Amino acid sequence: MLFALRFFITNIAKQIKNEYEKYIRTCDNRNIIRVYCGQIIRNDELQLMKNSIGEFLSMNSFLSASRDRSTALHFARATPKTNYIQQIIFEIEINLRLQTKAFDDVTQISYFQYEDVISIMVDALFWIEEVNEDKKKRIWAARVSAASEDDYHLKETFSYMKSTLGDDTDLDSLRKILLEMDEP
Repeated sequence: MLFALRFFITNIAKQIKNEYEKYIRTCDNRNIIRVYCGQIIRNDELQLMKNSIGEFLSMNSFLSASRDRSTALHFARATPKTNYIQQIIFEIEINLRLQTKAFDDVTQISYFQYEDVISIMVDALFWIEEVNEDKKKRIWAARVSAASEDDYHLKETFSYMKSTLGDDTDLDSLRKILLEMDEP
């Protein structure tokens, strides 16, 4: 499916990148923006995040986040908890002075403009800073920050992957990466 939609995904990614570059050029004095993303997460993924404080978190899909925490809480709570999944809200900090994966403010083109939506590029990387259960609100909360593409540890990781996979960027290398990520 991913392969079949590659042109569509590539087009969306290019549009987000173009809008991101415009946004950065027109930014006022704000250095950091904070957005929230409400989701559900499998118990094993939650445990992995809790055990990975200070490590990278890779998102393998486009993220839709809101500047409004209550909007994100609504989305997290849209699916009830079970024995296998938990509700979580990601508090995402993006430092505009760092070169991070592109994002775009899509509020003006959204049908639900009140959600104040930011779309974050597929394969965005974040540092996991904290994962806690908010017992009062009965939801998990993860504080993450967008990783700089110039980060030393990130460059080490890419260097390792390049040495492992080689210079080839074909479907087989994509398959190997997905297998390492334990994704079907």
